[in-house]
Amino acid sequence: MGEIVMGLAKESRDKIFQDILENVSDHPRDIVKFISEKYTISRQSVNKYLKLLIAEGVIEAGGNGRNTEYKLKTISKVFSLK
Repeated sequence: MGEIVMGLAKESRDKIFQDILENVSDHPRDIVKFISEKYTISRQSVNKYLKLLIAEGVIEAGGNGRNTEYKLKTISKVFSLK
């Protein structure tokens, strides 16, 4: 049986991460709503996924609360080029 993480099987969790990354550019201001409706999970759960992606340096957030806008970090920000 698959590993359960954040209340979901690892495969489901990985799909959510993938969907966030694939759709954040098209839904920078409503990615939380988009993902929560697609997977019927709470906004709080989606925010946990987003916080993990931010901590990993994959996406960045600007603004506060419902005005938060998410976007993929550019390669130069992810990799420190010298």
